[in-house]
Amino acid sequence: MKHLYVFAVIVILLLGILAVTVGCMNRAATTPSPATTVTSFPTKAFIPGVNSASSKSTNGLSLTLSLDAATYQTGQRITIDLDEKNMLATTNNIPASDQWPYDGLGLGSRCASYGSPFGIALFQGNYNSSDYSTATQLYLYDPNGIYLCQPALTGISYAHYTFQSSSDITQFGQEIFEFTMKGYWPDKKDSEYTRLDPGVYTVVAGDEWGALVLVHFTVTETVTTTTTSPIENPPVAVQSIDKTADRGQTPTVQIVLRNMSAESIISLHAVLEEFAPEDYNFSFDVTAVKPLTPGSVSLAARELFQGQFGAGIPYDLIISGMYQSGKTFSFTWEPPAN
Repeated sequence: MKHLYVFAVIVILLLGILAVTVGCMNRAATTPSPATTVTSFPTKAFIPGVNSASSKSTNGLSLTLSLDAATYQTGQRITIDLDEKNMLATTNNIPASDQWPYDGLGLGSRCASYGSPFGIALFQGNYNSSDYSTATQLYLYDPNGIYLCQPALTGISYAHYTFQSSSDITQFGQEIFEFTMKGYWPDKKDSEYTRLDPGVYTVVAGDEWGALVLVHFTVTETVTTTTTSPIENPPVAVQSIDKTADRGQTPTVQIVLRNMSAESIISLHAVLEEFAPEDYNFSFDVTAVKPLTPGSVSLAARELFQGQFGAGIPYDLIISGMYQSGKTFSFTWEPPAN
């Protein structure tokens, strides 16, 4: 019995070491926030967007903050990229310093921020490096939300980063992150996800070695050049769209669609958008071999790791598909007002 006990302890210790190791290797793949999509790129070459700026530090690193545009319309998706790169032609072993230029920097969620050497913050207004800290920060994740972080990542920190020569690759992976956003949470109180109002905004990025870089963008009123009438007789009807998990758990959303046309459908997809700003694709089990006949229903469900469906955030459902004859259809379904 004593030998079995010792063996069990060894197994538990090995599993713990393995969990931490896996967590370090995959620290960029944490559960993102409802407000921001966070994507890591294992071996992607970083290409700055049209609206970017960089800040070089004395330790040989360069932090680049990049946006895909300088002007957006209300409700338009904004893509933000961060890249930390070693500018030296030799391997660069840099001790962690925890010298953050601003306490509010993060990667869109509590989970994604663990162990990362850089982060961003968003402010409404035109600020510079000397006055941005006096402004009120806009939260890129629900500050009252419950996040399911990987246990191995909680509270994690690193003693040093070893950058490959002329590269953004370290022993922990590639130091590139991408964000997509459409809005924010205004404060730490009970508040709803809010789209960006027209005006000027300041994005601040910094790293734990004290580098700081700012980029500005402008949001304008959405310009509508054409008008379309709602589809009176859509080819597909939304039978139901329901959340099947409570707050604090990963929401699972289930969509049921009914074929309202007189022809079988051989391809059917739906995109749930704008309730987080991440768009979620739902693929229905509908094919030429297994068509959705007139009057029949099809169900699709998926977990929404980056969203809190049903929390008062507006959303639309873009439905598209193909008939057996080869004709296609696409339309936007808006949920009825409460």
